[in-house]
Amino acid sequence: MVLAMTMALLLAVASPAMAGCQAKGAATTQEERTTKRGATNPSASSTDSPEVVTTLRAWGDNFDGQLGGGTYDNNRTRPVEDGGLRGAKVEALAGGASHTLALKGDGTVSAWGYNRDGELGNGTNEDSPTPGLVKDFRDPSGRLSGVRAVAAGSSHSLALKEDGTVRAWGYNQYGQLGNGSATNATETKCENTAERGDPQVVSSCADSPTPVRVGGLDGVEAIAAGASHALALKEDGTVWAWGANDLGQLGNGTKALGTNTLGINTPLKVKDLGGVELVVAGLLFSFAGSK
Repeated sequence: MVLAMTMALLLAVASPAMAGCQAKGAATTQEERTTKRGATNPSASSTDSPEVVTTLRAWGDNFDGQLGGGTYDNNRTRPVEDGGLRGAKVEALAGGASHTLALKGDGTVSAWGYNRDGELGNGTNEDSPTPGLVKDFRDPSGRLSGVRAVAAGSSHSLALKEDGTVRAWGYNQYGQLGNGSATNATETKCENTAERGDPQVVSSCADSPTPVRVGGLDGVEAIAAGASHALALKEDGTVWAWGANDLGQLGNGTKALGTNTLGINTPLKVKDLGGVELVVAGLLFSFAGSK
C-alpha cells in the first residue's frame, strides 16, 4: 500500500473546506452554507462565492488516473485543467495515495483514480481516470448524498453527512472503515490470520466498495484521514479515532492491541482531550487544536 500522495490538485478559487485538517464548525449545514453566501445557493448557477469552484487543475503522477483527465500514465509537470468536472460546483477536494474525491455543491461526491480496494465507492474494484459518483444503495437516489465534508486516507475514503454521521469505504485491513462491532482498546474483530510478526499480514476486516456507516458516531463536525486511521471531531469538543494503531496514532493510551490485531475497527474516544476546535491526521500521527 502506497503511503505517500504522488499527485497534486489545485482549486482555481480557494476553498475553506479542504479535508485532512478541519476546524470545528467548518462543515456547515446546507441552510448555513446558503446563509453564509447570502443569496448564493450551492446548486444555483452563480459562481461568485469563494466557497465554490468550477475549474480544477492537476499535476504530478497519473499512473492510476488520479489526475482525472481521462487517461492513465500521462504524468504532468505543470498544472493542466481537469475537464472531468468542468462546470461542476466543487466545494472541497481530498487526495489519497492514488485517488481523489470531490465534494460537489449538491452534496454528492465524485471520485477517480486507483480503485483496487474500493476507495472510489462506485461498487467496483476497477480504476477510473474520470470522475464518477460515489454510490449508496441505502439511499433512494442510489448515490451518496447530503455530504458536507470529505477526507481521503491512503486507500480509504470518508464522508461527513449533514446529519453528523460518517460514511467510509475502501481498504479496511486495519479497521479504518470503523464499521465493526463494539470493541475496546484491547480487543477488536480485525484479527491477523497470519503468524505474529509475519509481514504478509491478512486481516479478517472486509474492504467495502460502497459507503458503510462508521459505528457509534453522531454529532460529528469535522473528519480527517491518515494513511490507515481516521479521526472525527464531535460537537462536544471530543475526538474519536479508529483504524491502525501500531504507533499509537489513535491516542487511546496503548499501542499493543492484543495478540494478533491490526487495528481498532470502531471509534474510540481519544484520551485527555476536550474543547477541541480542529483535527488533522498525518500518515501515521494525529493532531488536535483547542483554545
